[in-house]
Amino acid sequence: MLNITKNGNGNVQGTNGNQSFYEDLNINISSSNDWGWAQAVGVTGVINLFASRLNINTHASGADPWAYGLSDALISATNQAAIINIDSSTLNNGWWDDPAYGSSNSTIQTGDYNDSIIINATASGEAWKESTALHGSHTSNEFSIDTAAGNDTVSLKASGASSLSYAILNASVNLGSGNDHITIDGDWSSSSIFGGAGEDVVQLKSTTGNASIEVTDWEEKSATITSDGRVLTVDGFERIILSNGSVFKFINDVFGNHSDDYISTGNSIDRIYASHGDDIVYSGDQDDEVYGEHGNDNLHGQNGDDQLYGGYGIDKLYGGTGDDIIDGGVGADYMSGGAGNDTYYVDNEGDVIDDRGLASDVDTVVLQGAERFTLGKGVEAATGNSSNNTLNGNSAHNTLEGGAGNDTLYGAAGNDTVNGGSGRDTASFSSRSNRINLNTTRWQNTGDGRDRLISIENVNAGTGNDKVTGSRTHNTLNGQNGNDWLYGNLGNDTINGGSGHDTAQFSSRSNRINLNTTRWQNTRDGRDRLISIENVNAGSGSDVITGNRASNTLNGQAGNDRLYGEGGNDLLIGGGGKDRVWGQGGRDTFRIQRGDGYTIIEDFNNGQDRIQLGTGASGLRMRNRGDDVFLYQRGDLMAIVEDAAGDLQRSDNYLV
Repeated sequence: MLNITKNGNGNVQGTNGNQSFYEDLNINISSSNDWGWAQAVGVTGVINLFASRLNINTHASGADPWAYGLSDALISATNQAAIINIDSSTLNNGWWDDPAYGSSNSTIQTGDYNDSIIINATASGEAWKESTALHGSHTSNEFSIDTAAGNDTVSLKASGASSLSYAILNASVNLGSGNDHITIDGDWSSSSIFGGAGEDVVQLKSTTGNASIEVTDWEEKSATITSDGRVLTVDGFERIILSNGSVFKFINDVFGNHSDDYISTGNSIDRIYASHGDDIVYSGDQDDEVYGEHGNDNLHGQNGDDQLYGGYGIDKLYGGTGDDIIDGGVGADYMSGGAGNDTYYVDNEGDVIDDRGLASDVDTVVLQGAERFTLGKGVEAATGNSSNNTLNGNSAHNTLEGGAGNDTLYGAAGNDTVNGGSGRDTASFSSRSNRINLNTTRWQNTGDGRDRLISIENVNAGTGNDKVTGSRTHNTLNGQNGNDWLYGNLGNDTINGGSGHDTAQFSSRSNRINLNTTRWQNTRDGRDRLISIENVNAGSGSDVITGNRASNTLNGQAGNDRLYGEGGNDLLIGGGGKDRVWGQGGRDTFRIQRGDGYTIIEDFNNGQDRIQLGTGASGLRMRNRGDDVFLYQRGDLMAIVEDAAGDLQRSDNYLV
């Protein structure tokens, strides 16, 4: 074994010519203040190291500067595991001839072992001048490192005050077939790194500027890394680790760093993580995943069925051609899917979707963090979340799915499928005259188009005279503007006519209906609330109907009914059966009709009320019995008017 350490004057000196060592070789060069120059000057030959173990360490410290240089030299350690550590903490402030720390036209070779090559320089002041190769200051330096089949580690480091401090310049690093790792700690320029056949990693640390990675040949795992005009070419690498620890995996993942990245990949990329900064990413033509993460990002999926995730910030996402999934994330984002059946995830109500695809595309919006959204042009479908969503369609044929929560869905024009999902959901309409039936899931002409209503409990009708039929569950029917007809069906319903003169329809055989209250009441169709209702069509049984101070139309229909008009100018229609009616103030009209049985008018007010003859006055006969008047038409008794004997006179089809 050969150990070389300092001698009395601090010099290690060999002889001219090629040097060969066949024993264990340790070379340790250290320094303290009593060292002078420790130089390797004019080394132009070859150092062949054949020892079974090799350890080369150089280190200098102290007041006197020290430099280690190689010029046109070859260090060859091919038959043993090599540890080559070239280190200097204070470099000579000068040129190559001083000499400065560096290597010119030099080569380090290792063999089929697990080798470690560390070239490390930290400097203060203007440590390197002009172009620097690795850590030298020669103007045209060329340096190469070649390893073989082992799992090798190469570390190149430079840090100094000078802006021309490069960790690698005009250098070529050729890694062998092992699983190799090379670390470049400092800036770079005009160099190439070849990874070989193993699972190789290049790690970039302490880089300045905004780094960009562009894949030039995906199959060969080749890329060009650029930072402020400096170019580093890598070839045959599976991973690139950037300064923030993010990983660009050639097989699966691409990672940006904390800067404003520009990433453009080839045609086989799977995932891209842009990390921090305002990033611009162009993925390849395959099915890619792109994550903008932090920053205001600009993500382009291009061809393929891509997944784009903006993350934090105000992002712009372009899916390109293909069936894309686009999620803007936090912030008011712009999303454009392009051609294909795209799915947009909306997290912010300020998100804008501008789909510029084909007319045949079917695009879908899925609400995540947002609760309200209106479909833009080119988007046909929307799906809500577990919140209480509001989904507004467009003029296309939309599919709106509320999901969980109490949702409000507006299909607008077009033939729409409106599915509320779980929860108590509302379908809204805009036509002047809607015809809406919640008791069927078939296509129906609602007035806004031919629509399907599924799992819808409530309706907001349009501005016209609407006809709305509820289901057997608990419905809320809002007629809104117009003279509406609302039928709650079974269940505990809220029936709100809104403005206009509105009618509530009932179906029970024996309804009990009071328009004088807005509280819940047992109408026999359920426990219902009646709000802004002026008119009632009762069921087929013996009904009791009470109006309010408005001008009511109360129609008992079949059965022996009792009708109370309360205040207002009411129209009271007993319908079939033996009915009793009270106008109770106001200028009331009592309608009777042959074939409907007969009606007893309890409080006819002569000179104010009137009796309407529904089948005309032809064949009408009046008979006084005591104080009452009996009205017959063609032999059928139609009405008994109490306390009206001698008071009734014919006026066209009325008795006044």
